[in-house]
Amino acid sequence: SDVYKRQFVLCFDRSVIDMRQVVSAYFREMNRNVTVSYEEISVCPLCGRGIQPIFHTASMIRDRQSQRVYLIQECPVCKQGFLSTYIVSGGDLGSHFNAVHQRSDPQAFKPEPLDPEIKTVSPEFVTIYQQAVQAEKSGLDQISGIGYRRALEFLVKDYCKQRHPEKAQTIENAPLSSCIRDYIEYERLKIVASRAAWLGNDQAHYTQKHTDRDLEDLKKLIQLTMHWIIIELGVEEAEKIDRR
Repeated sequence: SDVYKRQFVLCFDRSVIDMRQVVSAYFREMNRNVTVSYEEISVCPLCGRGIQPIFHTASMIRDRQSQRVYLIQECPVCKQGFLSTYIVSGGDLGSHFNAVHQRSDPQAFKPEPLDPEIKTVSPEFVTIYQQAVQAEKSGLDQISGIGYRRALEFLVKDYCKQRHPEKAQTIENAPLSSCIRDYIEYERLKIVASRAAWLGNDQAHYTQKHTDRDLEDLKKLIQLTMHWIIIELGVEEAEKIDRR
């Protein structure tokens, strides 16, 4: 059948050649097939290898906001299937449409690089933080902030327990703000950790107090909290070196 037969279209613009794919897609609202031209993705969203995807089928839908084309594709390297979403950018009389790539799913999660020293302070922080990163990258913006806030609490409390092991039980049961106030001596660390806690609470509560700040500000403050913890631990390690 030539319904899903693909072909290459060469669009010449002076010295530039744009290689695009053309497929026949079932347009649900028109109850017929239309042709759609699009630029193929070149990297598998799952294995990260450079590819020319294997095409299986395509469908096009229209809603109040936009027209979208969904392509079911397969990676020739890892043999896994994925769904590519394209936004229709134009067409001619409803028979031929141009589409721009929006995203391909599912996507393999790539952990954010963190200093190995942080894992020695709080392995649970690293796990929760990476899950929050994954939620954010998956578009789950309403829950990723809560994840970052939870990660911050584990980082601060594990750090405080490391500094004050005799107070471990008290630290575990205390509010985060109290741990920062009572068990962090390093002033710069106390400042960034307390501000991170304020913005983190905004992510968890119904009413946001710091309306001029957002998730990016919270993430920056958590990064600064990690930064000052690493610096403090590094300075203490350096103090153990005796002059010879």
